[in-house]
Amino acid sequence: MNPKPLLLCLSVVALGITALAVPSAASAEATMFHNELKGTIIEGEQLKRAGGLLDEKKFNAGTITCESITFSGTMATETTETLTLSAQSKKCSMGANTVEVLTNKCNYVFHSGEKDVKGNLEGNLDIECQNAGESIDYVAKMGGVTKCTIHVPAQQGLTSVTYTNEAAEGEEQRHLHVDVNVTGINYKQTAGTGTGACTGFGEEVKKDGSWTGTELFRGIDGKGGHIALWVE
Repeated sequence: MNPKPLLLCLSVVALGITALAVPSAASAEATMFHNELKGTIIEGEQLKRAGGLLDEKKFNAGTITCESITFSGTMATETTETLTLSAQSKKCSMGANTVEVLTNKCNYVFHSGEKDVKGNLEGNLDIECQNAGESIDYVAKMGGVTKCTIHVPAQQGLTSVTYTNEAAEGEEQRHLHVDVNVTGINYKQTAGTGTGACTGFGEEVKKDGSWTGTELFRGIDGKGGHIALWVE
């Protein structure tokens, strides 16, 4: 019997095992949010994008924009994989309709995600509600009459969110620049009354909602001073 084929097979198997044992240089790295003080308060706000564009939340009934969106929450530890933030939206509209945003104890959960091979810090987003069956409701009205209500329930794994660590001119402490480009948001849509009412879909869940925008998140101490907040 010629032992060479057997030796060749063993060599191939050994090479395969070695390849599996060596981590790929192209694999992504898990990241976390960091701050310098336990119990850091997180404050955030909507930033205008190029051309003065505000955050846009798009649904079947139309596109919702708000002149002001602010976020708030707390980091109990100095490192965490998630930031849970409540949001407050003011002076919102959808076309000719004014929009009231009812959060109903639902929050946004931002995941730190991963650092890809190009150095981009990519995460994702959940919507989390304290009570089962609740949703973020967008109530569009014209002349005090409800024309449409959009219900966005709890859901997970919405992508994508991109983080950039930066410090504004004259600031020493870092903060987070957050680009939200989320698609595939689930929602229900209830028709209002009268001319201009949107189409209602009953219990059907639409899956084509989106959120495009840019936010700024800062760490704050109990006296209002800035605390560094970053992802790595």
